[in-house]
Amino acid sequence: MKTIISSVAALLFSAGVCFAQDTQSWSGFYVGAFAGYGDGDVDTSDNSSTNLASEGGDLDGFLGGVEIGYDWQVQNFVFGVGLDAALSDLEYSGALVAPPVTSPPGPTSGFDVRLRATTLVNLTARAGFLITPKTLGYVTGGLAYGRTKTDVFAPAATGGTADFGNDDNDRFGFVVGAGIEQRVTQNISLDLKYLYTDLGTATYRGDGGGVVAQAFDFDQDVDFHQVRIGVKYRF
Repeated sequence: MKTIISSVAALLFSAGVCFAQDTQSWSGFYVGAFAGYGDGDVDTSDNSSTNLASEGGDLDGFLGGVEIGYDWQVQNFVFGVGLDAALSDLEYSGALVAPPVTSPPGPTSGFDVRLRATTLVNLTARAGFLITPKTLGYVTGGLAYGRTKTDVFAPAATGGTADFGNDDNDRFGFVVGAGIEQRVTQNISLDLKYLYTDLGTATYRGDGGGVVAQAFDFDQDVDFHQVRIGVKYRF
């Protein structure tokens, strides 16, 4: 009888341990949503002989999106892959100032330049360490995609500005960062992360439009920092 009781007790204990391990497991699929803020730079450089000088400010704005991924837990380590997509209102406003095109020299002319990053997508991997069974610290990195639109405005003959042209660009680059994720229930976790994104360089080309004497083109290099907070549901 004692042997049977001992066997049943051992079986229940083993089942309880397995259940406890399952409730703390980080392995599995998840879906989530996030919001954040981005701030960075747009470096503009003239590639033509028109001597356009860049004047500008920061790229900044808010973003929000959804994500999906899968994690594997190996003892106290967690490895994963994820895909996220966001809509953003990140925007940069600057100017390209051109020297006078008439002789004798007249007033300085130029263009106003606006760049907006409207869509952001990341395909990333991550590796982390469990600080506690419910708290994960991690680093992440991978491929980044961004859809940007550049608008160029030139002085209008009647005053103000005229729409001089625009260009849409699909940009590819990289993203790296780090974060901390906290389980609040068996299925729900909160995620706070920092990301640095570099979307590389794209070229805008214009024909001068009478504002400058000849065709021109300029490069725009886009990189920015993000802070995101999100919530995930784990299956």
